[in-house]
Amino acid sequence: MTAGEQELSAGEIVEYFLDPDDPWEQPRAYVGAFERSRLLHELVASRNDSSDRVLELGCGAGANLAHLYDHGYRDLVTIEVNPDMLSLFESHHPQTFETAEVVRGTIQDEITTIPTDGVEVTAAVAVLTHLHPDHEFVFDELVRVTAETLITIENEETVDDIFFPRNYGDVFEPRGCEQVDVVDSETLSRRTELSDNCYARVFSVDT
Repeated sequence: MTAGEQELSAGEIVEYFLDPDDPWEQPRAYVGAFERSRLLHELVASRNDSSDRVLELGCGAGANLAHLYDHGYRDLVTIEVNPDMLSLFESHHPQTFETAEVVRGTIQDEITTIPTDGVEVTAAVAVLTHLHPDHEFVFDELVRVTAETLITIENEETVDDIFFPRNYGDVFEPRGCEQVDVVDSETLSRRTELSDNCYARVFSVDT
């Protein structure tokens, strides 16, 4: 964020992602096959079976969930606020869309509806970086709903009006999670389309 630029409010962040003006955030930019989907599957499969229930926060156009579906994962759930993203998800990955439980709304509104230990795995890919500081209670909720594994693949360094950088080790380890794997930013940018400000972290959740 540049000097003198005012931080967006929590409500403005939601409104922005309902109708983003950045070309990188347009729904059609999320259609396709991505290396980050392959990485997410590797991290999930390293600790969890395909029979486990997986929650993805902010599925976008469904690429990550579709990749998991193609590798045998069927018990899938997501929370997504943008209806245009979900329309693309349904049209490009109809089998995954039909199989998954799709919760329409914001993470901060809907995460409280998921039961304690309701999923074995929770994954966030380039989503939590946009979570406004007013909604950081979501981090406690993610630990509550996750029975085994929590995965973050997030931009931890960019400062902008829609980015709120955090070290997710510092976020989740004080909440009782154990970081069991990390992919550094250099490796992540080499392996995926993500920027060199991103890190992948895997946490074991003991609730």
